[in-house]
Amino acid sequence: RRRAQKRSDEGESIRADAARISESAWHAFARGFAVSAKGLPNR
Repeated sequence: RRRAQKRSDEGESIRADAARISESAWHAFARGFAVSAKGLPNR
């Protein structure tokens, strides 16, 4: 029982890390997109 609890805790932390990574990736993507959109020449 204790082993199962530890495994679920590890899975939770892995999920939290993945969420944090994807969130920062989205922020970086949004920032880069805004910068490149401003950098594009207006026609």
